[in-house]
Amino acid sequence: MPPRAEDTTSSPSPPASPLAATPSDDHIAVDDNVEHVPVLIVGSGPTGLLLAGQLARRSVAPHLIDRNPAPLEWDRATVINTATLEVMDALGLADRFCDEGVHIRGVKMHSGGETIGTYRFEENESRFGHGLGLSEERTEHFLTEYLEARGGTVRWSSKLLDLEVLEGDKGGVLATIERSTVVDDAEGSKEVVASHTYRVRADYVVGCDGIRSRTRELAGIQYEGHVIEQPWAVFDTALDGWEEAGNTCEANHVYLSPLTPVILTPLPGKKWRVYMRPMDDDSDLAEEASDVLRQYEPDVSFVDAQNFAHFRCVSKVAETYRSGRILLAGDAAHACTPAEGHGMNYGLQDSYNLAWKLALVIKGSADPVLLDNYGEERRPFAQMILKSGENSEKVTTMKCPQQRAARDKVLRSVFASVLGTRKKASVMSKTELNVEYGASSIVSGRSSFKHPDAPAPGARMPNTHTVRLGPDDGWKSTPLHGLAFCCGHTVLLLGGPDADGPNFVQLYKVVSDLVAAEAGVFEAAFAFATDPSITSLSGKIGLLESSTVDAFGVDGIVMLVVRPDGFIGLREGDADGEAEKAFPEQLSKYSSKILRGL
Repeated sequence: MPPRAEDTTSSPSPPASPLAATPSDDHIAVDDNVEHVPVLIVGSGPTGLLLAGQLARRSVAPHLIDRNPAPLEWDRATVINTATLEVMDALGLADRFCDEGVHIRGVKMHSGGETIGTYRFEENESRFGHGLGLSEERTEHFLTEYLEARGGTVRWSSKLLDLEVLEGDKGGVLATIERSTVVDDAEGSKEVVASHTYRVRADYVVGCDGIRSRTRELAGIQYEGHVIEQPWAVFDTALDGWEEAGNTCEANHVYLSPLTPVILTPLPGKKWRVYMRPMDDDSDLAEEASDVLRQYEPDVSFVDAQNFAHFRCVSKVAETYRSGRILLAGDAAHACTPAEGHGMNYGLQDSYNLAWKLALVIKGSADPVLLDNYGEERRPFAQMILKSGENSEKVTTMKCPQQRAARDKVLRSVFASVLGTRKKASVMSKTELNVEYGASSIVSGRSSFKHPDAPAPGARMPNTHTVRLGPDDGWKSTPLHGLAFCCGHTVLLLGGPDADGPNFVQLYKVVSDLVAAEAGVFEAAFAFATDPSITSLSGKIGLLESSTVDAFGVDGIVMLVVRPDGFIGLREGDADGEAEKAFPEQLSKYSSKILRGL
């Protein structure tokens, strides 16, 4: 089956206008021809599937459509970065991905006939010291199973034709969809034998329908940027003689040749996916890539090459991620060069950021203004990877010998510093663990001045620390970050060596009561202390190791509110010894900010 098709039909429809949210029960019939759905998701690639699965997990039934007749048998995206693995960990899917995918532990850079350095992912400060090599259709398979286990489904052969923003009390978006009946013809190709149109009224529409997004077009949202002139190509292959030459299958290899840059990404079964810049549309891709590879590995050759494809890319970002009740995610919102492997990964993280916010709005718990925060947080990072991608395009396609020599000198200087700040920044960027939302309007609290390296408001919740639950839970050892794998926010109270036992216990009770009262935002509260005597005062308070206290900058008491997407929404420290009053006040303010934009 060919790569995923995109809708290129134009439409004169004007931009959608922001409307007040109209929360509703799912699938209520408006009239004989129009079904009412909470959310219409257009496109069932990884971005749409993850969004649908996360909404279904929160009891919001998604209406997910895709114009393709069936799941793809092959798609060209390959790399699953560490940040995405952390998302899959929260979904309970990380083990399945890690069992099937090839563990990519770094990126080796080659130029001028030699290896000039390696980015090692174990330096990324995550419990996943690697990424994965796994073809995109397998990612879609796992996410489809996740969705179906929660009652969702994909409506195949369903093409979005039109969107109309509805005014009035009910509001919403009226979507016209063409659904086809597709059968296999005598040659095994798909043939449309019948089609009909139907309409749904959706409270919200999310376009996850790719670079040529019909949703974006109908919403009147501009896609700003440019087409990358030089095309890309891809094919799959085995490498004869690779391991015999002393190589492993646990790294991406980037060959910066003046002929054409070649990127090798490992796949299961000792296969490789080769990305390159072909010299022309009719060139022999395997031969061109072989000419490059032989400069470094003269005894290695491609065998059983298949899935040859040429494709073009763009460097673009939507001017806004939201127009009223219509939102964009994934390639519909941003697209970049595949050179750095960010495309699919950033789309998945879009969905993980959006899902909890959209669910709160659809259920009527939060004001629709919360949805503006989705673009506020995610769009700057899309702009960042576009800029990084533009630089990568220039760096990898240099032809001038002097420029190439200068480039290689800079790269060697980066690799030469084992713990250098530039190298660490590069590793964090390549694994996408550099994302943080400290500037977000819904993030609150204070960083630790005494412990500047401690996680600050807006930072990703570290995932390398273990705690022991309290005696009521059998002193069970558990990952601290795993306690926040919730649909709602999780409150963590951490008591350091200066924490007063009775005050800490009372604070935990007050916070727990507030969490129960604010169930629309908060889901759970946990408390841990370093002093074992504090646990004797409450069977629910667990033990905290000194290394965790140091990492989180805890002297007295620290309160963390971890968002459903794994980022710290609020951090407060007991700087003035008034935690019992200040912490509940900050929780209430945070809840108001999430629910009412106050």
